Amino acid sequence: MINTNKTHSSLGIENTINKLNLMIIDYYFTVEETKIFLFLNKNGIETASNISKILNIPRTETYRLLSTLQRKGVVFSTFSKPTKFNAVRTEEVLEILSNKIRNKIAQIESETRRNHLTINSRWE
Repeated sequence: MINTNKTHSSLGIENTINKLNLMIIDYYFTVEETKIFLFLNKNGIETASNISKILNIPRTETYRLLSTLQRKGVVFSTFSKPTKFNAVRTEEVLEILSNKIRNKIAQIESETRRNHLTINSRWE
């Protein structure tokens, strides 16, 4: 009998995380931003310096990426010295991504209607 250490539940969680990772990269984050977000999501509160060391991203780049993630609303910082960072809950990120996708669809639909009207008015 083969003994696997992963339960059906943990495989489901990994599958969900992999899908989330792909969705994040496709729609919202760069690869480096995704690394930082997933790291914080898994490990919790951490300093930029430690994030930089563990993920092997230059420290100045790590600060820039954390700032971008904060503007996107998926990472927040503490008011401590040194400043520490944490990720928002996965559910919140999914909501942010869903809203971003809905807004993009609405924008495309609006542009399509506007282009259609422009084309029709030229033929009248």
